[in-house]
Amino acid sequence: MILPEDFYKLAIKLFSDPNASEEHYRTAISRAYYAVYHAWSKFAQSKDEKIVELISKGHWIHHGELRDWIIKHYGELGSDIDTLLNHRIKADYRIETNITPEEAGVALKSAAKLLDYLKGVS
Repeated sequence: MILPEDFYKLAIKLFSDPNASEEHYRTAISRAYYAVYHAWSKFAQSKDEKIVELISKGHWIHHGELRDWIIKHYGELGSDIDTLLNHRIKADYRIETNITPEEAGVALKSAAKLLDYLKGVS
């Protein structure tokens, strides 16, 4: 079984590769985002009966719903989840634009903050 932090470790490894290219940065952003998505989805399930009910009916937490939930309950992390989600959308869907190492670094920093927050409250 893979854990959310395994995705984050892979993101760091890709980003830190001395031969990293844009493909590495795009994939690092995506993996960092999914580390956060899975960790926060699990956390949200432990805190919110509505989310548990949704999942028990065979649904999953939509990315926008999770983003909104984080902002509603942990507003101080709103800019971090927005930054990470926007970078992930650009990395995965806007292939006509370039992704720089700096952009990947910003996304990974946001992911680290969101994951570190959960370590402090879990």
